[in-house]
Amino acid sequence: MVTSTAADDERNPRPQSTPTPTSTPVPVSPEAAAKSAAEPAQSGTTHPGTTYRTNGRPGLTTPGVAVLSTGVGLVFGVLSSVVTGGIGWLFAVPFVLVSGYCAWEVRPSDRRAVVIAPPLTLLVVAAVDTVLDHGFGGLRQLASGVVTVLASAAPILVAALGISVAVLVVRRLRQH
Repeated sequence: MVTSTAADDERNPRPQSTPTPTSTPVPVSPEAAAKSAAEPAQSGTTHPGTTYRTNGRPGLTTPGVAVLSTGVGLVFGVLSSVVTGGIGWLFAVPFVLVSGYCAWEVRPSDRRAVVIAPPLTLLVVAAVDTVLDHGFGGLRQLASGVVTVLASAAPILVAALGISVAVLVVRRLRQH
C-alpha cells in the first residue's frame, strides 16, 4: 500500500479540475425559430468526425459489423447444429442475409469490416459446431473438426462474401 505524505503533495501537486464552461442560451427571434422548425433536416449532412448515410442515420462501424455478424452467426449456427446436426440452411440463410445487410449499412470508412467479418464469423461458428458435435477432445481434434466444417461450409462463405461485395459495388455506383 502506498501512502502519500504532505511533502509529496507539495512536490507533486495534483491537478485541479477546472469547471467546464456552460453555454448560455442565445435569444432567437420567433421568425427565425419558425423558419428553422419548418425546414426539414437535410439528408446526408455531415458533422466533423461523423459519417452519415444518405438517409441521415449513422452507418455501422467495424465493431457494429463484427457484433451483428458474429451474434447472428452464433445464434443460427448453434440452432442449426442442434436442429439439423451441422451447419446447414438454417445457418446459411440468416448468415448470407446479415452479411448483405452489414454491407448496406456500413460506414464508407469501415467497408473492410464487411469483407473480414464473414470468414471470422464462420471460423467461430465452425469451432462452436465442432465442440457441440464432438465435445472438446483436445486441440488436434478441434482443429480437425474446424477444418472439416469450414470445408463443408465454403459455399456458404462464398455466397456471403459475394452478396457483401455486390452490395458494396452497388452502393459505390449509386454514390457517383
